[in-house]
Amino acid sequence: MDNENATDIQTRFMKPEKVTVIFIMISLSAPYQIAYSSSLLAIAAMLWVLNVTSLGFSIDVQNNFYWYGTSFFFIGLPQFIFSYFMYRFYQKRTSKSRLIHVGLIGTLPIIFWGIMNGLPRLWDPYYPYGFNMLPIPVILIFAYLFLKRYSPPPIKDDETHQWLDSDK
Repeated sequence: MDNENATDIQTRFMKPEKVTVIFIMISLSAPYQIAYSSSLLAIAAMLWVLNVTSLGFSIDVQNNFYWYGTSFFFIGLPQFIFSYFMYRFYQKRTSKSRLIHVGLIGTLPIIFWGIMNGLPRLWDPYYPYGFNMLPIPVILIFAYLFLKRYSPPPIKDDETHQWLDSDK
C-alpha cells in the first residue's frame, strides 16, 4: 500500500530539472511583447517575431543571443533567472513570494523599454520611427497555471522549512 502511494506522489509531482527545462523552453518560445504602430504589428519572442503589415505577414526566426545581445541581456536573462528560481522553488530552496518577485522584476525591463521607445511619440505624435510596446508576461501566466496544476512535493514532517510559506 505504501509503495502505491509513493508511486502516486511521484507521478503527480514534477522533478525540479523537468520544471527548469519546461520553463527555459517557454522563455525561449513564448512571446514577451507586442509592438505596434500605424503600419505594423509585431509579436516578439526570443527566437521568433511575427510581423503583420498591410501587405501580409511574416514569421522571422531570429537569434537574439547573437543579433540582439542587449535585448537578450535585458529580456532573456531575467526569464532564465525566473526559470532558475522555479527550479529552486521545486527543490524547496526558495519561497513562493521570492519566486513571484523575481518574475515581476523580470518584466520591468520590457516595460521600461516600451516607455523609452514611446517617449518620442509624446514629443511628436507623427514621429515615424516609434513603436508602442506592450509587455506580455506569458511566463508568469504559465508559472501560475503550472503551479496550480503541478504543485511542488509536500515537505516532509522532519524537515523544517516554515520560511517557504512565509511572505517575508
